[in-house]
Amino acid sequence: MTKTFLASAIVIMLAASGAASEEMDHAAMTAKGDMAAPAQAITATLGSLKISDGYLKAMIPGQPVGGGFVTITNTGSVEDKLIAISSPRAMRVELHEMVMQGTIMKMRKIPDGFAIAPGATLKMEPGGYHLMFMGVQMPFKANQTIPVTLTFEKAGTLELAMPVVTIRGR
Repeated sequence: MTKTFLASAIVIMLAASGAASEEMDHAAMTAKGDMAAPAQAITATLGSLKISDGYLKAMIPGQPVGGGFVTITNTGSVEDKLIAISSPRAMRVELHEMVMQGTIMKMRKIPDGFAIAPGATLKMEPGGYHLMFMGVQMPFKANQTIPVTLTFEKAGTLELAMPVVTIRGR
């Protein structure tokens, strides 16, 4: 009986800590910190797409998810779409946005990707659109670079080494 109770208590504590961690991660996506991208943010070009201000937020130990941000400008004459992101450091990477539902800020997955019209810019930033790295086994630490692959519907694939910065962007 004591062993069963102890095992049940451990399962409940682990589940609760995972839920709390998930909530902290969602809250971290709304923390604006310094709005400007850090000096070490990546820049790249793929066809008519200009990728800039790319970085990931450092994670606290035990966090299973992390956030990333990038700006994509379409300088071409045809719409393109960011359809997938991947990284060997995460089980999966999802496209998300923060939205207000009444008085509560909620995060929601964007399953069909982000369309970028000709001449338009998609700016991912805390409190808005962002990349959500799920199932991260080793938390991202400041001053690391993390391999990330962006896949676009028309332009193809771009591999990046995105810098990790503190929550304040330094």
